[in-house]
Amino acid sequence: MLLTIPEVAQQLHISRAHVYTLIKQGLPTIHLGRCIRVNVTSLRVWLLAQETHD
Repeated sequence: MLLTIPEVAQQLHISRAHVYTLIKQGLPTIHLGRCIRVNVTSLRVWLLAQETHD
């Protein structure tokens, strides 16, 4: 399943601008022409990789 940028923002409870910042920091995306999509599975894997264990 592919999510749009607004859908990712809604899922993570962050702004769309912050999603674009995360993309610049390495959040995996799929480009379909001018459209940017985020694979749900890739988003989950990426989020797990961001966890820190103090």
